[in-house]
Order: sequence, then structure tokens, then C-alpha cells
Amino acid sequence: MLIGRTRAGEDSFEPLLVTPVGAELYQLERSPLMADGMARGDTLRIENEGRSYQVIRDGGYYAVQIYYRRELEIEDLRGDGVAPLASWR
Repeated sequence: MLIGRTRAGEDSFEPLLVTPVGAELYQLERSPLMADGMARGDTLRIENEGRSYQVIRDGGYYAVQIYYRRELEIEDLRGDGVAPLASWR
């Protein structure tokens, strides 16, 4: 799946673990690390050689990506500063 471009301007892709379920339809077996807008269990229509996709059916899972500054310590993520995730459905 296309996740962006390199500094040289080349497309950068993340491989996805999927099971084919129809013509151009795939069920995502594991949430991706970098690709946005999809999670494990989703059924995707992948088009344009992985440069675009549509979620055809929500699989009921969430994918959470956490970005942090390199100087951040794991202890900074514990305690009162972390709130539970709320459903937005």
C-alpha cells in the first residue's frame, strides 16, 4: 500500500498481509504499521497497483499509531497523562 514518497520522490509502499476474497477485494489479516485508514479485518478494494484503496467493509477493529519524539521516555507514557480510548462510532 502506498504510504508516501521518499526524499528522492519515489513511491514508498508498505506490504500488507491479506487474503483475497473477490475480484480486487482483500481481507486485511493484520493492521498495517504505517498505512492510514484501515485495520485488521477490513475488506479492501485495492486499486491502481496499491496506490489507492477503499474500505468496503469495516472489520470491527481499530489500528492505533503512536508517534513520539526520540527523547521521550516510556515512563512519560504512564500514569495520568494517558487517557483511555473512546469509541467514535
